[in-house]
Amino acid sequence: MSLLACGLAPVALARDADPYKLLDLSRGAGDADIKRAHRKLSLKYHPDKQSGKTPEDVEKAQQRFMAIQRAYETLSDPERRRNYDSTGYADPKDAYKEQQHASAGKNSGRGRGPHVRPGDRGGWDSGAAGGRHGGPGPGGYHQPDPITSDTLDLKPGNFAKYVLDGNRAWLVQVYHDGSERCHRAAPAWEQTSRALDGIAKLGRINLAHYPALAAQVAPKHLFSATHADYKDLPVVVGFAPGCKKTWCKRKYRGVMKENALSAFAMDRLLRYADVPLHTRDTLPSFLESEPEKVKFVMFSSRSSTPPALLRRAATEYEDDVSFARVIHASADASYWIKKFNVVAPPAVLVMKEGNARVVEHEVSGKDKLKALLIEHKLQTLPQLRVSNVKSVGCQPGGLVQTCVVLLGVRGLDAFERARSTLRDAKASLQSTTEDFATLSTALEAKELAFAWVDAKTQASFCRAFFAPSDAAGAAACGKANAKPRVVAMRFTHGPDVIEHAVYDGEMDARAILSWVAKTSDAEGGSLREANRGDARFPELTAPKPSAIESLREWKTDATATAYDLAEELMYICVESGPVAPMFLLIVGLLVPSFVRRPKKSKRVKKKREVDDDAVVDWSDDDTLASLKGSQSGMVVVMLVDGFKTDQEVFKRLRGSFWREPILSFGTVNIAKVHAWAEFAETIGAAASTIVIWHPSRTKYRIIGNGETPHPELCSKIEQFLDGISGDLWVEGNWPSTSNN
Repeated sequence: MSLLACGLAPVALARDADPYKLLDLSRGAGDADIKRAHRKLSLKYHPDKQSGKTPEDVEKAQQRFMAIQRAYETLSDPERRRNYDSTGYADPKDAYKEQQHASAGKNSGRGRGPHVRPGDRGGWDSGAAGGRHGGPGPGGYHQPDPITSDTLDLKPGNFAKYVLDGNRAWLVQVYHDGSERCHRAAPAWEQTSRALDGIAKLGRINLAHYPALAAQVAPKHLFSATHADYKDLPVVVGFAPGCKKTWCKRKYRGVMKENALSAFAMDRLLRYADVPLHTRDTLPSFLESEPEKVKFVMFSSRSSTPPALLRRAATEYEDDVSFARVIHASADASYWIKKFNVVAPPAVLVMKEGNARVVEHEVSGKDKLKALLIEHKLQTLPQLRVSNVKSVGCQPGGLVQTCVVLLGVRGLDAFERARSTLRDAKASLQSTTEDFATLSTALEAKELAFAWVDAKTQASFCRAFFAPSDAAGAAACGKANAKPRVVAMRFTHGPDVIEHAVYDGEMDARAILSWVAKTSDAEGGSLREANRGDARFPELTAPKPSAIESLREWKTDATATAYDLAEELMYICVESGPVAPMFLLIVGLLVPSFVRRPKKSKRVKKKREVDDDAVVDWSDDDTLASLKGSQSGMVVVMLVDGFKTDQEVFKRLRGSFWREPILSFGTVNIAKVHAWAEFAETIGAAASTIVIWHPSRTKYRIIGNGETPHPELCSKIEQFLDGISGDLWVEGNWPSTSNN
């Protein structure tokens, strides 16, 4: 009797123990909470702390101690934590194995019908699925496991409401529970949802339940009325904000990975600004540029895409903050400590006016980064504009009750001195002072704000404080000979009323604060009341973009639109068969007959070098000498013998690490370069051997050859990038040619 006949189905893997429960933490615990709980419980259950207890208690404590260490390993690693939160397993391979066991167990019991391949999962195309709503179908077959998700389930009744009418960016996935590819893509989909939380919305359409809606969102091709093929699932489609019809959607054609999906949403749907990467050589000039803006620099240990939250802030705060990224290499560690007191990544450096500097370490979570962005998005004394008036708080109806504003023309010496005085006045309130305790309390409670306004660009705002009683003061607004003036606005009578007064004393910090204290407590007197719509109601105006700025914005939008259209046309030709290419060919032949053909330019366009699929050949003396002398990073070399050597694995390896700035990839023909042929013979290496060189060019390591599996090669290079392979290097000098 067989085992299957006895009902012994394959045993499913047990899910990982709940690390949150082991460390007594909530799901939203931060990095500091995790470290604190781990330290506390480790001390409690450490084997050295169990003296005097029974052997049974000691063994239990030892098991608990080991479980605590495993829980900490899961929660302290962002990737493992995301995997556990979405699948119940820290390692995604365990989740996949469990799915395979579950599928095999379902199809191995008595009376269940013929065996179904694990890849089919009992889907409707496998001939083993039951009814739509699960449970046994015709013939006793069972439905596949449902793919659960925290993202929104989209249906014909709510799709238009949420996606088309919601004015948000959306990623919509068309899936089927019977698709193995959809099951494999589920963890990446959940990770993307968390990464884009607050930036873009994610939702799913079940193809089995709503095929008509799936056909509208993800047709087989542009001219098709049917949904995408089952074998092509999952299909992800993006909807930009303001996209009110399904024709303006953009189909995602990349891999199902969180960073790729997030980049698609930010680049193609939201068109967020990128955060430039700087080095120790370029960062000082960045910090000195645009002195009116806050400088926000994020340090990371590896080259990776910037967080979605950082790119959103770079777009929304572009008038007030300049953003940059830096890869914190170990070779530059002493420089960053000495120059900016940045000890280790992940860290954030904030530079403000008056050489004010803020350094925060261990900025690894989204919540901490968000808090830093909110806290430091404005200068100590910010410029008041339409774009940031809500953030500064200088408007009625908010938390701020009194706003002190300096009026003047930016760049004039008198105005810059006045700015420094008002900045010092605000700074004095942030330290302990008994003379202005009420103002200090109001500033801490965000009921008091300080700012400055460029009267040259906001002349109407300036004149509202002087007209009609002070005609000379109103006429001087925005003029080069006008002296800086300090004004105060009070918002205590609703959203449509502002009380304001003008300071006439000396530009002295204590005198200004004394006047502000009296003005804030005044019951009228020197304060003038203005209702919205009056000439005396100070209101900022949005600056009109210049012709150059408008042209630059139009060019950016036109370029992005042309790129989208070109990509769609290319895929239409591929997906729709011969119909679309024939149509485009006919249009291309007819259009020139109606449009005057321009004269051919005499200029010869320089052919652009494209890397495509080729691997760079370093088999010349000058290149090898340059690589030896640069010592700027690690070099990965494949020894080849002319065109006989298969380079396919090496191409894939280079493609996996092309974003790493400290890695260079190339081949050396040992049949052509004698010195390298001798080196290969010395170390016993044949053609197709892959060698990685230390930046000093005095150490190397053989990591495989053209037949080594790609994941194994990637794993070895990751060890060198992470700096955990110090004992693996072999002493040896870079082979010397005639020039090196």
